Amino acid sequence: MKKTAGFLVVLFLLLAGTVSALAIDRSRNLQFRLERGVRVHDGVSSNTIKLDDGTYRMYYTGEGIRVVDSTNGKDFTNDRQALNQTTVQAAVPTVTQISNSSIFKLNDGTWRMIFEGKSGTSTSSPRRLYSATSTDGVNNFSVEAGVRLEDSGTDDTTFTSVPDVVELDDGSLRMYYTAGLKSKSAISSDEGLNWTKEGFIHLNKRMSTLVDPDVTKVGSKYILLFSTMPAAAGSKPSDELQKIYRAFSTDGRHFKFAGLKIALSRANAMDPDMVRRGSGKRLRIYFSRMRPTAANSDILSALYR
Repeated sequence: MKKTAGFLVVLFLLLAGTVSALAIDRSRNLQFRLERGVRVHDGVSSNTIKLDDGTYRMYYTGEGIRVVDSTNGKDFTNDRQALNQTTVQAAVPTVTQISNSSIFKLNDGTWRMIFEGKSGTSTSSPRRLYSATSTDGVNNFSVEAGVRLEDSGTDDTTFTSVPDVVELDDGSLRMYYTAGLKSKSAISSDEGLNWTKEGFIHLNKRMSTLVDPDVTKVGSKYILLFSTMPAAAGSKPSDELQKIYRAFSTDGRHFKFAGLKIALSRANAMDPDMVRRGSGKRLRIYFSRMRPTAANSDILSALYR
């Protein structure tokens, strides 16, 4: 994959003397600045919410779907399990693995979680999106009947993954999700029970892969962060790693490519997750770092603006 020109590469100390490179965007005075340390160890695919009291709640994939809390968005504590495999299998016996959650509050004050359920153990096993509800968004999630959404990639394999739900101005919901090697969206007018597919996300640049979409609405614009899949073995070492890119949109469906944002020198950068910090347009992005030979991932963060 071609490298995007016009970026400075800055070295940051991460852990135990390990050094990784972060791509910094100087265009339009926007910058991603890596924060030192690890937000969550042994976690992947976060979904972070800023609550009404100003604190943060992060859901992530670990042993089932887990949740942690933070007062400042950087230091997370009180790690506990929100949804476990046993609870899901009691309602959907075919599901053998759960991951990749997106959580949002309903009009009656309860919370709905959309999560990925995999049926089988092979890489080609079907992946579908299911849902569960909780009165407080943390405890006693109850799995809802039926499949919320299933879709396929270009090879017709059922692969519906990594949901991200955004509320639109009219109160309806749009869900972005990965289908195979690309990403699509769907609309719901009943708070996420039923979804109507909209098709592939449109990007004004040809990308071989576009996965792990995360969309944040800031003012009148939508900011899309997404990952790529690593290139085949034998490519340049930097191209064999996953990276995170950015794009902009005014309608949430047609995006303008805005370049490479995060690239680590010896690890994959994937599963972006953006949340507001403070007021105005200041944001923080959480993302997963996974070294090619590692079995586990850590969740890191970078400041935006």
